[in-house]
Amino acid sequence: MSFSNNKNPTYSLFLVLIFASSFILFTYKLGAESYWLDEILTFVESRRPAFDILSKTTYIDHVPLYFLIVHYWSQLFGESEVSIRLISVIFALGSVSVLYFIAKALFDEKVAFLSSILLGANPFFIIYAQEARMYTLATFFSLLSVYFFYKSVTEGKAECFILFSFFTLLNIYTHLLAFFVLAFELTACVIFIRKFERKFFFNLFFSLIPVFLLFTPKLFQVFDTILYRISWQAGSEFSLLPSFVTLLFSIIRSIHPCFLYIVVISSLLFFLLLFCLSYNIYKKDKFKGALLMSGFLTPLVLLYIQGLFSWITPRYIIFVLPISLIIISYGMVLLSERNKYLFYLVTSLLLFSHISALSIYYSHSYKEDWRSVGAHLSENYRNTDLIILHPHFTQKPFDYYFTGTDYHHMTFDNVSDFENLEHDDIQEYERLWFIIRDYKAGGIEIPSHSILDKLQSMDYVFNRNEFRKIDVYLLE
Repeated sequence: MSFSNNKNPTYSLFLVLIFASSFILFTYKLGAESYWLDEILTFVESRRPAFDILSKTTYIDHVPLYFLIVHYWSQLFGESEVSIRLISVIFALGSVSVLYFIAKALFDEKVAFLSSILLGANPFFIIYAQEARMYTLATFFSLLSVYFFYKSVTEGKAECFILFSFFTLLNIYTHLLAFFVLAFELTACVIFIRKFERKFFFNLFFSLIPVFLLFTPKLFQVFDTILYRISWQAGSEFSLLPSFVTLLFSIIRSIHPCFLYIVVISSLLFFLLLFCLSYNIYKKDKFKGALLMSGFLTPLVLLYIQGLFSWITPRYIIFVLPISLIIISYGMVLLSERNKYLFYLVTSLLLFSHISALSIYYSHSYKEDWRSVGAHLSENYRNTDLIILHPHFTQKPFDYYFTGTDYHHMTFDNVSDFENLEHDDIQEYERLWFIIRDYKAGGIEIPSHSILDKLQSMDYVFNRNEFRKIDVYLLE
């Protein structure tokens, strides 16, 4: 089985232009910013021996495949920001390519081209194409799983079922939320259960057996992750809104109250548009419509349920984005056939919104500037100094960029930990460096001002250096 290929040189040229443009967007300013905390966690994991990574990951909600790739990649190409983020670029380009073939298999060349263009220029996708994390790898395997699932349904060949099983397994070993991809594929089957022959379900069942058998060693980790996420959220007020939605709404409301209503109404209209287009596809081809509709609805419903009990972020369902873009592209092609002027208007609006969002993204820096913090401390730290890091996990990115020798340090998370600190505990040091991410992160309270007040009460005078999302205080 192989991907279909169009020998038309014009189509080939368009494909080359799409991938070249995507590559430029994915790699532009790739190494301009330093690694931030989550990217540093990639190194904490990938620097371990390969067997240890495979047998048990350091962090309970991680699975090993991406870290194994980084482990061997870094041995060949080093650990620079450009080198490691290039892994995400490669799989982002692969995702653009696979999306083209999925859209072409479902519809035609026009929908395929539009889908690829929209994904390659999507600001949300570009953010994670430029990050040393597993999200584009998960998107790549998710799309391959969907492609061969569709081929299994339409062609029924044994090799399609085998490849579907293979990429589903790789996807689950990349990110645990890959189970959501399998959920929407199976949902489409349930919707269409009477249309399939018994042989199809027999083949599907036996193709999934090796997936679950080979993932069995990690099943306890899945349950531990669920319990960990729930316990992490324990004590919070129960809300009918998932945690990330509540946080997003509070941020938008803080900018201007009317923005919240604009965002909510725009989101509802967008999902209504997706649903209507999916239903239109469903009337023409029931399985295609069921697959695409469940592709963006099922993960959102499951994630909503999960979000009631644990912390989640939108990047966890990045694989929903390509599915949505196929539906949008189908709608645009449909519009071009019925009203070209309206099509040009919609295309212009999409082009304007993408260019505006990308210009904002590329003209600003968003990641924590640990590179500058490390350089500043490497140059100015003395052996008689003490470095205080708050919260404790900031030590990992600091260690990565600090080029000095061993340093005296302490870490803590809460004010109560620091209130017990006595002057005698730190008086042996001539100077104190206080490094803090001065905003809420991961639900951990970071009350920097009260801590600084306590240090001042110990007769310390401080100078402040501001770096992006990080404050460094020198107390003497």
